[in-house]
Amino acid sequence: MNTALRTTCLHQGHTVMMLAVLSCLAWGCTKHRETNSPFIASFTATINKAAFSCVQSAGYRLTGGVSFMDHLNGTDSAGLSLESSLLKTRFVPDTSRQNTVAVFVISHIPDDSLSPGAVVPVPEHTFRRILSVGKYGYTYMPSVKGGIIVAWYDANGKKWATGIDDQADTIPGRLPDYTRNYFTVTFSQSVTVVPGTYIYRQEVHMTFNCWVYDGGGDSLHIENAKFNTIFSY
Repeated sequence: MNTALRTTCLHQGHTVMMLAVLSCLAWGCTKHRETNSPFIASFTATINKAAFSCVQSAGYRLTGGVSFMDHLNGTDSAGLSLESSLLKTRFVPDTSRQNTVAVFVISHIPDDSLSPGAVVPVPEHTFRRILSVGKYGYTYMPSVKGGIIVAWYDANGKKWATGIDDQADTIPGRLPDYTRNYFTVTFSQSVTVVPGTYIYRQEVHMTFNCWVYDGGGDSLHIENAKFNTIFSY
């Protein structure tokens, strides 16, 4: 893993209402997701001038993964890669992906910000900060620089990407020009974890525009992309 990181998816009654209004005025109100409205991941974009959309369903599965590498390239930092993908479900015995989007969020974390010897070395506040609202840059080689990698698998299963998310990969074949790209997290909120599944989960809404490349230097343009998903650790 010297060149990249890789993953291995309430109120009624006049009195009560008045008290609620007064409480909001005094303390401020926070909007929470209704417990009876389960989250459904979704992706929409224009890809090479063609509209595309998909939602988490029987045909699309929300997947993800985590990769962690300590003492990154001999430094006093660790590399953390969080992946979230909306994967088209296939009913044939192969491992190819089709019409699938994957987003990797890579962060370089100083060793003194971790919890040495802990089963979960990444503290919760660090996980939440990595996925906080704001603008993010792209990265070509995660072991060198943190940032975002977007990967797209087209209808034929061909991979296109903004950076190298697999140490054995050669896509894209060279450092892309990121000056025309943008990536913004517009919403980020913690998600209740079902015991025995994950340690942390975060609902994240993102918008982005980027060029993705194959190994030969050809490119596709992903425009006006909106990906509402969940990252898990």
